[in-house]
Amino acid sequence: MATQSKNLHIFLFPLMAQGHILPMLDIAKLFAARQVKSTIITTPANASRFTKSIQSSSSEITLKLIKFPLQNSDSLEPLENLDSVTGHENHGKFFADLSLLQQPLKEAIEELKPDGLVSDFFFPWTTDLAAEFRIPRLIFHGTSFFSMCCIANLGKFRPYKKVCSDTELFLLPEFPDLIRFSRLQIPDDLLQDQPSGFSKLLGWAEEVEERSFGMLVNSFYELESSYADYYRNNLGKKAWHIGPVSLCNRNVEQKAQRGISESIEEHDCIKWLDSKKPNSVLYICFGTVANFSDSQLRELALGLEASGQEFIWVVRRKKKEDEKQGSLSAVLSKEGDVSTSVGMTNSENWIHEGRKEKEDDEQGGSSRVQSKEGVVSAFSDMTSSENWIDDKQRGSFNVPSKGDVPKFSDVDSAASSIFHGDEKIDEIRKKKGDEEQRDSPGVFSEEEATSSSPVMTASDEYEKVIEGINEKGDNKQGGLPAILSKEGATSTSSAITTPEENWIPAGYEKRIEGNGLIIRGWAPQMLILDHESVGGFMTHCGWNSVLEGISVGLPMVTWPIFADQFFNEKLITDVLKIGVGVGAKKWVRLVGDYVESGKIEKAVKEVMVGEKGEEFRNKAKKIGEMARSVLECGGSSYNDLSALIEELKSYHA
Repeated sequence: MATQSKNLHIFLFPLMAQGHILPMLDIAKLFAARQVKSTIITTPANASRFTKSIQSSSSEITLKLIKFPLQNSDSLEPLENLDSVTGHENHGKFFADLSLLQQPLKEAIEELKPDGLVSDFFFPWTTDLAAEFRIPRLIFHGTSFFSMCCIANLGKFRPYKKVCSDTELFLLPEFPDLIRFSRLQIPDDLLQDQPSGFSKLLGWAEEVEERSFGMLVNSFYELESSYADYYRNNLGKKAWHIGPVSLCNRNVEQKAQRGISESIEEHDCIKWLDSKKPNSVLYICFGTVANFSDSQLRELALGLEASGQEFIWVVRRKKKEDEKQGSLSAVLSKEGDVSTSVGMTNSENWIHEGRKEKEDDEQGGSSRVQSKEGVVSAFSDMTSSENWIDDKQRGSFNVPSKGDVPKFSDVDSAASSIFHGDEKIDEIRKKKGDEEQRDSPGVFSEEEATSSSPVMTASDEYEKVIEGINEKGDNKQGGLPAILSKEGATSTSSAITTPEENWIPAGYEKRIEGNGLIIRGWAPQMLILDHESVGGFMTHCGWNSVLEGISVGLPMVTWPIFADQFFNEKLITDVLKIGVGVGAKKWVRLVGDYVESGKIEKAVKEVMVGEKGEEFRNKAKKIGEMARSVLECGGSSYNDLSALIEELKSYHA
């Protein structure tokens, strides 16, 4: 183990998800700059997400691969990355499988003998494992001080229990700022009377925090000083702010290599931006996990067009298409997987007008299900059925049995359609949006729910769709979508798509040509945000994206979906005052609240043009200047990282 004369060696063990992998890789680079050796622990399926960056970085960073233990032949293979996981059952299985890595990690520690372990918040069992080897375990949560303070405050005071309705606002008591939420905006795990499997995991992670060495926070003191103090002093927790960690990527090559390979040539994207005026382009991206319905994407497209602003819009559609086909056991060959070929959309020839209704009937839109009850159970939230944490032995998980959690495979594509929003759901939502504008989409009074109005509750929508599917029962293809061969792909440019792309209005790309650029798949986000032509950022408020926007001084259009994102939105709009929301009112896992085009248009204009937009931009630029200074010698994050390294050295002295 380490002494004062020996360089430290730290294990970094991120959750296998892009939003957790990227900041942990950046932390390794920060350690390397201080002559601290880092070994990143991951599984073989995730190795490619690290190799390029590691090869171009310091020799102080290495990669150690650990494998999931072999399972019984009857067991499903472990799910190795959260970004590709679909459905509630699979989310449960993903987190259950994580505990299988205990023994492989133990063997890696025995082999390499690190001086400390930085592991993700979602690996609570690593606290006891680190204690077994008498090394400190640091937690990396990947969120803001503000978000963690909100969670702690809600858990302690439970102000959401003192309001009369889901839409009534409540104030967080004894908080540094006047922050209000409704019950609809906070994570569903907090509201459940009976803890779900996931909420048990969260509780366990919070419990072991008290026995861990402390928390690494990807933030900087000047950004949220009141909440860094609240977290340390009021809550009595130990933490070091060492961010924004993404700023360790200083040159173009490092920024371009960060993340999965882009779906567009870097120079094509930058060349397009070079032709635009400073601060004239809005960048739109919703992270790696959000999965909007087709109708919501159409509303967004129309809102952007109506705003009259130039934009770059990253649309992640490959994942949804793969899910639809994968849930029906349709397997594409390497040659036939055309959804991975994406790029700039300078051609509108792939838009097939009038095909939507026909394909809904002939392909996946009317897939059969076994029963209406089966669909309702498949759509139900993760509650008492999620018993995959063993209450007696919290050091291990129990993979749910077939009877514990509803299986999406039992209801074929209909359940997938319900969860991710297929065309029939889209039509209902769009009809509702066209007929009545609402301040709180998806929230209905009892009177509205029982009236003759076409507006329906969410459960009514889904049940009516399922009834229609069951009654029709004429899907001769048995729910299997058409499988495109390479030759069958429709393509006139680098934008190669499948006939599933019904999310874009007819003729849209022709109308926005020159003013808008759509990227299907992945984009070099850091390079785009840092370009002088970009003047605003529409974001889902994931903390990595928020910090990247803050670091380059951009005002934001906020559109939170789930997780910690409504908390982060409040930091942007109510504390920092550098952005405005589109009006999302409801926390909905993965898919988010439904927002109409008029609200999108209004929010975009408010940030991009006029006096208020200029005010947002000026404030954001000042914060961005602070962000870029904190990692320099003498900056607040530089000093906190120095203090951490000294504490780690003295731990073994």
